[in-house]
Amino acid sequence: MCIRDRAKTVENFVSDVVHFTDDWAVDPTFVPFQPVTMVNMDVYGTCLNYPDRQLMCMRNPFCNWEDAQVCKHSEGCSNIDCKMVVDARPYTSFTCNKCQLLNGRVDCQYNFNFPFATLKTSCNNARCTEICTQADCTSDSECMWNTTKNVCQRQVCLYPDQEDCTDDYTCAWEIDRNPNKCRLNKCSAFETYTNCLNDINITQTICLWDVNAKDQPLCMENPCAVETFLDCENRPNQLCKWDYDMDPPQCRQKFCKYDNENDCVQDQDHNCEWNSDSMTCREKPCQWDKDGCDLDSRCTTLLSYATGAQTFACREVNCEYDDQDACMFDRRCQWDSATLRCSERWCTGLADETTCAKSNLCGWDITESPSICMPENCTRHAKTETECTAQELSLIHI
Repeated sequence: MCIRDRAKTVENFVSDVVHFTDDWAVDPTFVPFQPVTMVNMDVYGTCLNYPDRQLMCMRNPFCNWEDAQVCKHSEGCSNIDCKMVVDARPYTSFTCNKCQLLNGRVDCQYNFNFPFATLKTSCNNARCTEICTQADCTSDSECMWNTTKNVCQRQVCLYPDQEDCTDDYTCAWEIDRNPNKCRLNKCSAFETYTNCLNDINITQTICLWDVNAKDQPLCMENPCAVETFLDCENRPNQLCKWDYDMDPPQCRQKFCKYDNENDCVQDQDHNCEWNSDSMTCREKPCQWDKDGCDLDSRCTTLLSYATGAQTFACREVNCEYDDQDACMFDRRCQWDSATLRCSERWCTGLADETTCAKSNLCGWDITESPSICMPENCTRHAKTETECTAQELSLIHI
């Protein structure tokens, strides 16, 4: 604690008296000179409330989770409520492990051997709060100067990159800002499952209970807490998916976050597929019925006769190219010189291998991922693109 003047000294003294009185009121057995984590040592806040609550401690810029001396005075023994051992002069003085509390009295004998600790990992006052000048504060890489309170405090969630930010459960990477930045996590203050899920925006939960967190379940921000299909599907970093299978339909985090094709395609519970264009794993897009598929501009309706009757499937649109060279380089695509637009070849509209095989001009291509019906070489059937397309349409045999 920085003592700048006598007025501040008085203020600190009064603050300590208030906390001492509060402690006594809550716990009649309270004894002064308890562990340092239980003593108010900074002017603007106390780490008193977080002795065993790491996340709450780390959210407070005046506190830090670290090893600290258990007893305020080094002579105190943790196993006897930080009291000092009995003086045994003229004999050799007792050590902490030779003493115990017996009916409120310290009883020491040379044949005792009790465990005790000098350090404890808990919530302590941050080292930065002991720095008194702005120059010294800003020169310390762990500290920052609080211009509002005119004090030095520990840096909280000022990581410059996303990986370091998200590794700290105190923090969250702000994806709705441009540029993105690291900030305090809105949900890590909720320490129970019930409180975590009670923070709701209309029908969407702001926070999620993460049972897969590193050390213990934690309350984390829900990156998909939006209410409409478009807001959901347009979330930054493509983190979210509008799930029509939920009742009611709502926005959720995407599954299929695998980094290799083998693990990706094995997860059929979440409809995962490997995209050979982007070399990424994703949930199969466009899992709608025909009506939903027709409404989603990112999707196209496919024709299927796999069961004998005409049915429909839905998949993501291909051939979203703006220039002719890129369009013609992709075997799935064709360029319309009149409209100057790229579109899919007719064969790609056949949904499955069985239907694809019904056309003499199409073949099922397993070298693409996902597999797709592709046009065969049309030059042996027609002399022009117009004739070829006409033959494609006539050479499907049902």
